[in-house]
Amino acid sequence: MNIDALLGPLVCGTLAQQAEFKAFLTGVGLPEKYRWHWGFAAAGVTATLALAQLLACRKQLEDMDSPSQPVPTRKEIVPHSLTTDEIRRLIAIGMLFLFSCLFRAAFE
Repeated sequence: MNIDALLGPLVCGTLAQQAEFKAFLTGVGLPEKYRWHWGFAAAGVTATLALAQLLACRKQLEDMDSPSQPVPTRKEIVPHSLTTDEIRRLIAIGMLFLFSCLFRAAFE
């Protein structure tokens, strides 16, 4: 799946914008406006191949899912309170978020 996330956009953009592919399409008799269609079709093919690889390797992935240590329950997790420094950082993040939202709302 990660390979698809890397290759899909690269293949799509390459096919849609390269002059060689444009010349190939016109040489075959297809209009050049279909460049993006072929690019997205190629990205779909890479997604299908990634899905096939995921389904083929499902057994190995299921073996990796089992944890080596038991997962703690809610009663075993010890809650901790935030320090003053952490509270100040959260307030700063909230203020930056608020100002960013107001700025975008004012200029869009």
